[in-house]
Amino acid sequence: MESKKVLNEGYLDVRGGQLWYQVVGTKNNFPVLVLSGGPGTPHYYLKSLSLLGENCQVVFYDQLGCGKSSHNTDESLWTMDNLLEHIELLVSALGFDELTIFAHSWGSILAIEYTLKHPEKIISLILEGPCISVPKWIDDAWAFRRTMSKKVQETLNQYELLGQVDWVNYERAVLECYKKCFCILEPWPQELLETAMEVNQDMHKTMWGINAFYVTSQLAEYDASDRLSEIKCPILLTRGTNDIVSLETAKGYERLIHKARLVSFENSSHTTHIESPTEYITALQKFLLS
Repeated sequence: MESKKVLNEGYLDVRGGQLWYQVVGTKNNFPVLVLSGGPGTPHYYLKSLSLLGENCQVVFYDQLGCGKSSHNTDESLWTMDNLLEHIELLVSALGFDELTIFAHSWGSILAIEYTLKHPEKIISLILEGPCISVPKWIDDAWAFRRTMSKKVQETLNQYELLGQVDWVNYERAVLECYKKCFCILEPWPQELLETAMEVNQDMHKTMWGINAFYVTSQLAEYDASDRLSEIKCPILLTRGTNDIVSLETAKGYERLIHKARLVSFENSSHTTHIESPTEYITALQKFLLS
């Protein structure tokens, strides 16, 4: 398919190693930079966004420490400032004066921070299952946990209290939750399984925490809600009806952003682009072309 044509692929030298990147799509059209969730999550589960390449250039890359980028173990490199610098270096190296950013989950924090820092470069934002306020994320996560079976809740609480979050029973309980709010397909598709296997867990724990429900880093207090009014570009917010991001939280973001539109997708959760691919890509194409 023309939309999947590789236009450029390579490595960018940064402090601590190299960033892998790939540009697919239609040459000379406007770029869409894809930011994965995580942190420390490779781009594999977002590959279906290459279908946007019919009308644009889709730019994938892996954060330093995961995927096809250098697997540096220097924890001093795992900071918000470094990740933002890497985005700026990549955008500059590819020669983009303006771009749209697509961000999934935790990647929304990077997208918001980059937009606040470089508003003149951002045409628009697409935020899937957005994490903009970590306290709100934590509230939603605990609200979701309370919908799980008593056994799952007790297992999560028990092992967290004991600090035994690396035990198999705890990890199984977390997975049960993820099957309800992260991806409801059964079985999970190969690209998602491949991604889960290659998450840089050390990076994730350093910058976020143990899992989606257990935030132990300084980001637990991160909240950009009071700065959303500063963003003037159009923003598409998306979520699944079974998303860990509640409808109330998403609507709250929509109200705070000058040019925002929220779309919720039925029969999907936190990875709508995988669960409802046709409807999702169609909605994104409509937004981008508008």
